[in-house]
Order: sequence, then structure tokens, then C-alpha cells
Amino acid sequence: MECIKRMGLKQAFFWLTFWCLLGGLLLGGIAFGSCIYLRSSLSDTSLELEVGPETAMRFSPPAASGAGDGLSRLLSFLQFALPALFLTGGLVMADILFYRYKLKKPIADLTYGAEKVIANDLDFIMPEASRDELGQLCRAFETMQKELLRNKRDMWRQNEDRRHLNAAFSHELRNPVTVLKGSLTLLAQDPQNPETRRRIEVYTRRIEQYVEAMSSVQQLEQLPVRYRETRVDTLIRELKETVKILSLEQQCDVEGEGWSQVYLDTDLFSHIAENLIGNAARFAKRRIHIS
Repeated sequence: MECIKRMGLKQAFFWLTFWCLLGGLLLGGIAFGSCIYLRSSLSDTSLELEVGPETAMRFSPPAASGAGDGLSRLLSFLQFALPALFLTGGLVMADILFYRYKLKKPIADLTYGAEKVIANDLDFIMPEASRDELGQLCRAFETMQKELLRNKRDMWRQNEDRRHLNAAFSHELRNPVTVLKGSLTLLAQDPQNPETRRRIEVYTRRIEQYVEAMSSVQQLEQLPVRYRETRVDTLIRELKETVKILSLEQQCDVEGEGWSQVYLDTDLFSHIAENLIGNAARFAKRRIHIS
């Protein structure tokens, strides 16, 4: 049956039907010939008696003749019934063998895979498929399962990236909001201070740009970089203003000797610097030095 397993569905169905019908025809022919032979044997059944040297009589007993007629009619019926029965049995046998060797395993494999997919369990291995049309269907199902698994993992990875991004987003906004709160406190103490107003405007713009950028990216590494030429003394002045608000209990000094201008994204630089200053303010005991 290994050759049948390697055949296609149409070819396997044809040959199984052919050989089973041929077997049925042979058995039916044997049964037909046997019934004819038995009937002819019954018709020759008689008794022969010798009366004289030259005289003989032959006759069939009445009781035996009646039983022979019934058996002859039964054989006449079986003569045609058995070949039809063997042909029908051949077709049934062909169907049984075709299901067993060509349909049973692929259907079981597809059912197994479908149950796994319905249960949302995509991390499984399909059994080895045959080379016929149903085997191609099983391989196509396996390809679909692998693609679904890959998409599921991509979605899980994107969700994890989004979760980390949201956590980073909340963390990154903490220090600018703290600076804004401190600036509002200073503004309440001195409403006419232009430097405090400027700082509120700068940080409000930065938060707005940061929120807009974070809404269009999936990872922190995808944040756009808008670098430009900036004077170092400007950066130092802004860092000193930030330090005054974030580190209220520690002494802090900022220096930047040896540099006049740098080329960078001031918003990203400020976010990083504020995180470092905020961490330093939480853990430093007396003094913070920024260089």
C-alpha cells in the first residue's frame, strides 16, 4: 500500500477501484461457475436398477427430486446474486481502503490543526503531510499557521514596545511637569519676572512637541532628531535654571569649559539632562556637579 500512499487522489481512487472491482469480478465469476456446476450435478442425480442380463431401469426418487428442485432454485438465485454481491463488496472495499490510506490521516491532521487554532494555540507542529492534493492542503494550512504565529508574535512585540513606550512617556514627562510647577510657583511670587515666563513658554512648547512625537512612534529610538547649532553658555544657563527647581536640597554647580558651540537636538538633550538631574536630586546627599 506504500505505492497507493504516494499516488495522487484521482490515481489512487482509480487503481483501488480497478483492483477491487477486478477481485469482485473474479470472485463473482467463480461463484457463477460454481453454481452452474452444482446445478448440473443435481440434474444428473438418479438411481439405476438391473432387472435382467440386458435390462436396466433408471429413475429418481420423488422425495429426492423435490429437494433437488429447491436446491436448484437456490443455486439459480445465487448464480446471479453472488456476482452482484462481490461487485458491490469490491466497491465498498475500494472506498474503505481509499479512506484509510488517503483521507483518514490528512483529515485528522487538519482537524488537529483547526482545534489548535480555535484554542488560540499557534505554537504547534503539523504532522508530516503526504504528497497528494490533501498533503498540499495540509502544507498550506501549516504555512498559514506559521504566518499567524509570526503575526501574533509581532503583535505581542508591538504591544510590549507600546507598553514600554507609555512607561517611558510617563517618566519623560515627569521632570518637565515638575519644572513647570516650580516655574508657576516662582511666577506666583514674582508675576513680572520675564525669565520665569520664558521658561514656562519653552517647557510648554517642549511638552507639546514631545507629546506629538510620541503619538506617531512605536519605540523611543524612532523619535525624530531635530539638531541645530546651539551655544554652550545657553545650555548651561538652562541647566542652571532646571537645577534650581529639581534640586532644592542640594548644592549644585554647572560648568562647560572648553566649548563654545555644539550641534545637537536641544529638546532631547534637555530630556536626558532633566532625567539625570532628577535622579541625582533623589540620591545625592549634599552636592551635585554637572560638567
